[in-house]
Amino acid sequence: MRTTDLDARTADPAARLIPRRLLFGPPDHAAPALSPDGELVAFLARHHGRSGVRVGPPGGPYDIVTPPGRDIGAFRWAEDSRHVLVEIDRDGDEDWHLHAVDVRTGDGRDLTPYPGVQALLVATSPARPDEVLVALNRDDPRRHDAFRVRISTGECELVARDEGFGTIGGTWLADRRLEVRAALRPTAEGGVEVLVRGAAGDWAVALRGGRDDDLATRLLATAQDGRSLHLVTSAVPGGDTAALCRLDPDTGALAVLHRDPAHDVDAVLLDPVDGAARAVVVEGERAHQIPLDGAVAAVLADTAVVAGDADLAVVGGDRNRRRHLVRRTDPRAPVRWYLHDARASPGERVRTLFDDRPGLCAHRLPERRPFRLRARDGLPLHGYLTLPAGRPPWPAVLLVHGGPWARDRWRLDPDAAWLADRGYLVLQVDFRGSTGYGSRFVAAGDREWGAAMHDDLVDTVEHAGRRGWAVADRIAIMGGSYGGYAALVGATRTPELFRCAVDLCGPSDLRTLLAGIPPYWDSLRALWTARVGDPDRDAALLAERSPLTRAADIRIPLFVAQGVNDPRVPRREAEQLVAALTAAGVEHEYLPLPGGHLVFDLDTELLLVERLERFLAHHLDGAVEPAGP
Repeated sequence: MRTTDLDARTADPAARLIPRRLLFGPPDHAAPALSPDGELVAFLARHHGRSGVRVGPPGGPYDIVTPPGRDIGAFRWAEDSRHVLVEIDRDGDEDWHLHAVDVRTGDGRDLTPYPGVQALLVATSPARPDEVLVALNRDDPRRHDAFRVRISTGECELVARDEGFGTIGGTWLADRRLEVRAALRPTAEGGVEVLVRGAAGDWAVALRGGRDDDLATRLLATAQDGRSLHLVTSAVPGGDTAALCRLDPDTGALAVLHRDPAHDVDAVLLDPVDGAARAVVVEGERAHQIPLDGAVAAVLADTAVVAGDADLAVVGGDRNRRRHLVRRTDPRAPVRWYLHDARASPGERVRTLFDDRPGLCAHRLPERRPFRLRARDGLPLHGYLTLPAGRPPWPAVLLVHGGPWARDRWRLDPDAAWLADRGYLVLQVDFRGSTGYGSRFVAAGDREWGAAMHDDLVDTVEHAGRRGWAVADRIAIMGGSYGGYAALVGATRTPELFRCAVDLCGPSDLRTLLAGIPPYWDSLRALWTARVGDPDRDAALLAERSPLTRAADIRIPLFVAQGVNDPRVPRREAEQLVAALTAAGVEHEYLPLPGGHLVFDLDTELLLVERLERFLAHHLDGAVEPAGP
């Protein structure tokens, strides 16, 4: 099938709209993980409208073990197979605390009981089952020192000081004894260094990467020999994509274990005991997991027999390599999770655990197809169409991903599925600056916010028009975070292309955004300065690229939503824009919401989606689900 051929979907007059409640809010089952001994499964689960952790033997029953009324965004098993470690903040403020919850009794302990301090779980180790390594900015909001914390007592021991290291992307790397072995440090030029720690606690540079390598470098684990390091980096001669490598800390020599010529290594499956790299995921139009050992290859082969045409990935296993979890991804179905048991008979090794949103199985989900185009300067661009019922042309929504250092993927996207179900063609494109396509593609977006990055979005809309996919005068632009900024740029710079725009937690003024970087992102200031602009030297450029500067030029309806506790894009970014819109008499809706940066509880998210649905229907004539309670 050619990626640009659009065979019409047949409209089904009896088809029901997919209820918003099934697509949004916490999934019923998400991010499952096997206990280290392989006897229990833990996963994130919807519980009274929020996300909690359920635990039980494979197949159930599963009991909720975390306290109600608090959203759990991430968890990990402790190596004792008795505790789950959960990060909890307050209404999206990102001051996470690390809690240990006993899965047998439900008793919990705050391992980081310090007010206003952010805790980031770094590592666990089977050699120290009662301890965890945690990064805490306890003594300085800009620095995350490494501490070993004892689960049974809460005792906290300083292991290493943060000497200007970053906190994003796995800064600290520990060995099996939970001793800090390596760290990442951003350079003043916006590059990155891999530092290794000597026996005396001193640091030495083992690898240097330039500005193009900063976003594509992350530490993974100490290797099987207990000395060398596994990492993903693009700081390798002979190409610009991120490769899985092994680094000799003494010589700085890099051994490339896997590299794709066109796409970055996206994910790496590591052995929980010895740190061996067992598989890598490379994602082009679809995601492919490439086994690096025979056991993973056998798990994938067995699961493929029952999974059909979908993307499969082994995402974890127990420490004995007996049981593995496998994820099945397909845009037209919920994510499905399988348990593979190598000791079972051949016909019984694979069993279905659950779907992440099982209620969607009763509904027809829209088709999602990749497409390609060339930007006006010849740069190849890749994206996805999510198709509504009926025949083209359709009213359309250009849905812009956040980051901007992220990408769209071939999977069920709740936002895209919801919009297509309401009758809109959904256009998503990985514009320059997106990740996954190599460091040169990311660098093509440097200092191009509101300029060439926006040109790629315009080129995508015009491509859809030339192909007859979209109704020219019924196209909206919508996004969250950077995507919200892009929607504001569309409303200010190219309003003739769009009927309306939707900004969700997007910055309106790059000057105030960069001036208000959270303290715990201070080490990333060089990256933002290099890739977006310097607030001091580039003030004129940042003002020219800021939608707030051109707010009076907006002449299309605008919807603005903002989390009132957002620490990344503060509330003032929305309020200064709304004040300017009000002063200029521009039609707009403003919806402040309890929550953080695009993180809301179920009731709040459903309120937001209902308001958005009515806004889009009013301007694009799509379908509307009747209001719920």
